[in-house]
Amino acid sequence: MVKEWRESLNVRSGPGTDESVFTTIESGQRYVAVAEHNGWYAFHIPAGTGTYMGWSYGGTSSTNGYLKGDQATRIATVTTGALNIRTGPGTGYPVITAASNGQRFAVLDSSGVWYGIQLANTPGYVSGWSSSGASGQYLDLSSGGPADGYGAHIESIFHPAEMDERETAVCSLQVMNNGSCSWDTETFLRTTLPRERQSTFFCDGWIDSSTICSVDRHVLPFQRHTIQFELRAPFSGGTSEYHEYLGFEQSGFCWFGDTGQFGPDDEGCVLTIVVENTGLPSTPIIQDVKISGGSVCLEWNTVNEATLYGVFREYIGSEQEPVPVVFSPDTVFMSSSGVGDPMINPVYMIKAYVPADSSGFSPRMGEFDYDLP
Repeated sequence: MVKEWRESLNVRSGPGTDESVFTTIESGQRYVAVAEHNGWYAFHIPAGTGTYMGWSYGGTSSTNGYLKGDQATRIATVTTGALNIRTGPGTGYPVITAASNGQRFAVLDSSGVWYGIQLANTPGYVSGWSSSGASGQYLDLSSGGPADGYGAHIESIFHPAEMDERETAVCSLQVMNNGSCSWDTETFLRTTLPRERQSTFFCDGWIDSSTICSVDRHVLPFQRHTIQFELRAPFSGGTSEYHEYLGFEQSGFCWFGDTGQFGPDDEGCVLTIVVENTGLPSTPIIQDVKISGGSVCLEWNTVNEATLYGVFREYIGSEQEPVPVVFSPDTVFMSSSGVGDPMINPVYMIKAYVPADSSGFSPRMGEFDYDLP
């Protein structure tokens, strides 16, 4: 299903600007795409108008397209030799034109066994009504919503081959929709192996630790789309090679790697990154402490500021990746705020690291309320 979203779009007799224009479609009108050729999409015209099919340019990229997908609209397929299309839902209304067996139209409305459908190349009318018959013998009606046939072809992946611990970098995927269904804002790029795994490279810009982003626009079959997102390297404790596996999911319906879909499978999109150790110790200087109230005061035997790397996580909940925080003498850690959004009666685990070359620092716990884990 495609939906026109510009002011007006030509409908031609074939897939190309050298083909003749015989009508236009307007913004918001919906049609069932039945073929594609180099960014041109074909849809059925009521055969009674003398033309069986028209072509409109949808574009080869999600950023220059004139059509977008609309998976939610129902589809009516004609299953009889010829079917009248009338001005209203009943045989008392005049006949506008007729549709032929196999032609498919977007359903806009219904009244009993009568269905309002979108029309093109029908002078004076942009919609009409046809009957499915008492037993549904004239129209085959499919429900709106996702359908089988989702797929993404990974054309290129750009990401750094090496990163330092805690470094942030941009990753870019160039993908083509090689399925038969359009993508939309319910199409997500997520972690795999296993699916919905907490990512090692989780970054603040992600939706959550296993969901990187959604496709931010409609992408029709055969259109290309670029996805960019940030990665944040973990603490490695030494030079380590990581393999980050990614895949696509149509939320609540299927993964592109499922049987019957077009892929990629759960191993089909992988980022291989070597993370270099930057000299941070692999063991904490301050061990885990469960803070249930009050504050923690970290005191130093020098007046200089230092960057402390701390792991902050809810005592019950998902762990956050370490984040760098600058501490000065007598810095107070308020358990009522922690890192991120304030919480009501939060409980945090704290684990602090000091760079290996920061000699002369001797952190100790100050006065606070806490319970040992």
